[in-house]
Amino acid sequence: MRFELAPDNRGADNETLLKDLRRVARDLGKDSLSQEEYNHFGRFHSATVKNRIGWNKALELASLRVRKQAYVPRDKLLADVRRVATDLNKSVLTIPEYRRFGRFPGYRFHRFPGGWPATLKEVGLCVSAKYHEKSSDEQLFKNLEAVWRTLGKQPRGKFDMRRPLSKIGYTPYIRRFGSWRKALEAFVDYVNRGEAADELGAPPASAVQSSDNAVPSAAKPVGRTPRAPSWRLRFLVMRRDNFKCRLCGASPSVTPGVVLVLDHVEPWAKGGKTIFENLQTLCEPCNGGKSDLLIDGEE
Repeated sequence: MRFELAPDNRGADNETLLKDLRRVARDLGKDSLSQEEYNHFGRFHSATVKNRIGWNKALELASLRVRKQAYVPRDKLLADVRRVATDLNKSVLTIPEYRRFGRFPGYRFHRFPGGWPATLKEVGLCVSAKYHEKSSDEQLFKNLEAVWRTLGKQPRGKFDMRRPLSKIGYTPYIRRFGSWRKALEAFVDYVNRGEAADELGAPPASAVQSSDNAVPSAAKPVGRTPRAPSWRLRFLVMRRDNFKCRLCGASPSVTPGVVLVLDHVEPWAKGGKTIFENLQTLCEPCNGGKSDLLIDGEE
């Protein structure tokens, strides 16, 4: 058996992208390509082409036909969805299946009220159990925070963003932000934006970035705070603590299976606030042992 490495996609120039577009079109015998077709047969991802050159501009430079998205009457679209399901002999149809066999593969179903589920319901079909509504930025960021926290370090894109560790796959981040790096940058920017934070007592970005170990003084809210911190505040505290238990040093990045939680330095049951300066990262055993004690020497 002979082992061969796949081509290295890193640092490919624009001409390499255009050459691959031409190859896929030639292999499929087509004078134009949809992004879905290219994702299935291409060497790169359509998001790379789209962000680098622009999809339609790339088709034009590759001497391929630029598809014009004409208005599609709703009755014709529904009839075509029904036809594809009949041809495939399926009662459950997915968007990728329609895009591969339908007459209107570029139709954006999410623009229609009810989206893809409503479309299927109108023609008497069922939605696949694997179908998920388009995730919001907040949902994408919250999921990324959970993965980052569980790993104790920055997730490595496709390698880490998969079940059961991640509830949302790698591809939605690429589609939304253009690349994994841009997704990480957008996440960090969102977390650091103090003026947009909704958590109580969260520090401004400048305070968080000024020192990895310093605990900035946050304005304490008036009255009783909720016991559970928001996901963003939890991430800020754990990042400050380098995703390590402040009592024993345990970290999931070193020991898989270690679970980190937030602890109130001044116990919440005794009036402690759920704010940045009163929270610390502990592993589950240390947190259980500390309970609601105020340990001498804690800051």
